[in-house]
Amino acid sequence: MNTITLHSEKIKAEKLVPSKWDELFSLQQILKLIKLISLPDCISLRFRIAKVLFNLKFYKFSDWKFLFFLRRMMKKDTWKIIALTEFLFKSENLPTKIFLTEVNNRFCKNFDDTKFWQWATADSNFILFLQEKEEKYLNKMMACFYLKANQKFDAGATEKESNNFENVAFERKQLFLLWYMGNRERLTKMYSAIFDGQGAGNTTNFGWAGILDDLSTDITKMEEVAEIELHTVLFSLNKKIIRNRELEAEHEKNAKK
Repeated sequence: MNTITLHSEKIKAEKLVPSKWDELFSLQQILKLIKLISLPDCISLRFRIAKVLFNLKFYKFSDWKFLFFLRRMMKKDTWKIIALTEFLFKSENLPTKIFLTEVNNRFCKNFDDTKFWQWATADSNFILFLQEKEEKYLNKMMACFYLKANQKFDAGATEKESNNFENVAFERKQLFLLWYMGNRERLTKMYSAIFDGQGAGNTTNFGWAGILDDLSTDITKMEEVAEIELHTVLFSLNKKIIRNRELEAEHEKNAKK
């Protein structure tokens, strides 16, 4: 928690403000924030978020007092207020177990406990969602991560399974999307060679399917690679890209001699 203290010569007001997702006060508050975050990222949006974070209840005099000082503080310390909202846009620490665990008797897989092709299927739909802005791709993403107990992921069944998420509240889907984006951002930093604009994650004409083919020595090995843990595959691929770049740089250097 962050403790915010505002004071003047006569009055001092103090308030606790969340500093990470699992310190938020309620699911209702989180859903309010999700609706706000879906709006463009700008200063006015951050102010609106700040009011939700402060959890102001206007029937209390102390909160009226705090709101009065908050408005004064916003005028002279704008960036201090904005800084309080930063964690909402870095959502890898979103409390999955509390807010995302169960949807329609299906349970969200831990991001670090997914298989390569399970994640790649979800990520392909994530890219399509960014391009098309159609909710059906969010449903398919959720179908990749939300499985019944002991259910094995089946890429071929994703379309059918996605029907189970059509009637899930859109706010819940936005919450899932934030969680996914935060964790994906973490992957891009851990395996930067893949996602830096030159690596396999961005330039291949065949997407993740092409990468799966490249990593398989023959077609009979594709299913085996698809079932390998995500981090194992990305680590290997990242290392291979870095090594190939080093060899290319060394070749160019020798060619100039």
